[in-house]
Amino acid sequence: MEKRFYEVQIGSPLDYEELVAYIYLSDKSLKESLLNKAERTNLAEGESHIEYIESEEIATVTKEEGPDKMKIRFSEYSSNHDLNLDEIIKAINKAKEELLK
Repeated sequence: MEKRFYEVQIGSPLDYEELVAYIYLSDKSLKESLLNKAERTNLAEGESHIEYIESEEIATVTKEEGPDKMKIRFSEYSSNHDLNLDEIIKAINKAKEELLK
């Protein structure tokens, strides 16, 4: 069974005034392998861009209309693939929590 996990990244697109939360679905075993390789070659995670390798953006959470009217926009990838409901709910809640900090 493929090991996958969700990551939340906070960012600011050019056309938004507020920060947004990007939810990514990543292949955990591949990322761990790349991180181990980076450590062996003395590369920092940010320097090697491992954070974004083999990740698919599945959703963007915004609070542009206010914290009580947060919205989620799912990507084309998520409409063509099955997502684990419990895990995506956890990721959405984490994104919401990060945006409200």
